Amino acid sequence: MSAVHRADRGQWWAPLTISCFLCHNPIPPDAPAVMWAGHDDVFLHATCGQELGVHLIQDAREAMLGSGEQPWRRRAALALRGALVLSEVRA
Repeated sequence: MSAVHRADRGQWWAPLTISCFLCHNPIPPDAPAVMWAGHDDVFLHATCGQELGVHLIQDAREAMLGSGEQPWRRRAALALRGALVLSEVRA
């Protein structure tokens, strides 16, 4: 992903007339945008890009939890260990 600024619009890779992939509304030529390059280029309003990113992270976490892998136990144990060490140092 990359940010598309006003000066970038009109280049061969950032056309002036584009619509947001998420909300389907036009992205004005003077507005910042997010571009996701792939098989087809995806353009998003900056706020739509932020919203989509949050949902992608949530979906990825849910998929990891549903996979049966155990990274969360390890992270929880490390976080607990860090808190215990900090409390012992302060005591």
